Amino acid sequence: MLYVKVVVSGFILYSYRCTYPWGAILYISTCLNLKFRFKRTNDRLCESGRFYISYNEVWYTKEHMVSLKPSQRVATGIIGVVSAFALLVVPFSALSSAETDIKSKIAAQLGSEHPFEELSSAAPAIAKPKWYTNVTFTYSVSKNGATSGDLAEFSRLANETLNDARGWTRLGMQFKEVATGGNFRLILAQASLMSSYSSGCTADWSCNVGNSVIINDDRWMNASPSWNNAGGTLRDYRNMVVNHETGHWLGHGHTFCSGGGKATVMQQQSIDLQGCTFNPWPLESELWSTRL
Repeated sequence: MLYVKVVVSGFILYSYRCTYPWGAILYISTCLNLKFRFKRTNDRLCESGRFYISYNEVWYTKEHMVSLKPSQRVATGIIGVVSAFALLVVPFSALSSAETDIKSKIAAQLGSEHPFEELSSAAPAIAKPKWYTNVTFTYSVSKNGATSGDLAEFSRLANETLNDARGWTRLGMQFKEVATGGNFRLILAQASLMSSYSSGCTADWSCNVGNSVIINDDRWMNASPSWNNAGGTLRDYRNMVVNHETGHWLGHGHTFCSGGGKATVMQQQSIDLQGCTFNPWPLESELWSTRL
């Protein structure tokens, strides 16, 4: 609409006020912000895109037009004619058609993609590691001899440890207590009876023999000097000793501290931390089992 107004306004000026033929064309071109300078360098026919169409300003326009040199008249005339031709000849419908074509191409491209409403908000499935296995091991709980520890509390705390998300369950296994039998037996034993299970077991420490995971009652109730001197808590010691002895049943041997940091759960932390810090849970490097 702006182009149409410029063309119409220019020819109205030409018809009513401007006697020189180039007046209308010059008005059109200058109002398109071409900003021609004439005889006086501080004068412009179109200032900042505003139209001068009052009586005096029209004659002012004519006066400056007449004062142009012939070469200036020819130059401005050519520019004006080209501008007017472009405005009058190029159909607006062609421009609109081009714009429509662009919109159609964009719409077609978008249409070839999956619409947003078809996208799922569900989280992608994450493949489990090859070593991850959904398996449940069963165990029974009992005691042997005169123990200071309460068997019911021992049963509850041991189950919490075995099924803690920080423990062996990271392998994909669960532990379920059963009344009798099971895959292994978890025993709270009087310290002096530990050697009855094997010559490798002593009254000082807990032990694993075959399918028996035996927790020394003295250690269960008091932890060990090494652990206590390092500032470990009794609950963390109980977590550690259950995980350690169950780790033997899962197929692990003893490990040793290497370079400080957290001790592996299979290190003999009850005896000596060897420069490492106490740790009741299996490390990432320990997440394997010959039982799987």
